[in-house]
Amino acid sequence: MFLKLDTSDGTVRFYEEREPQRNRQMILAALVLLPLVESISARLDELIEKVSDLHHSRCTNRRRSRA
Repeated sequence: MFLKLDTSDGTVRFYEEREPQRNRQMILAALVLLPLVESISARLDELIEKVSDLHHSRCTNRRRSRA
């Protein structure tokens, strides 16, 4: 818990957060990044699928060469 002294009238105000307005700024900053994160995640999904396909094709080729 934080407090702020108003020296003009001597009152003290208590806050749960040190700078409540900063929470809004941080949330907005995170929201701005969501489209970027979504595109990176989609690209990563594609790459994982390609790696999986490559891995399975190599395993299949090894089995065929052993037989």
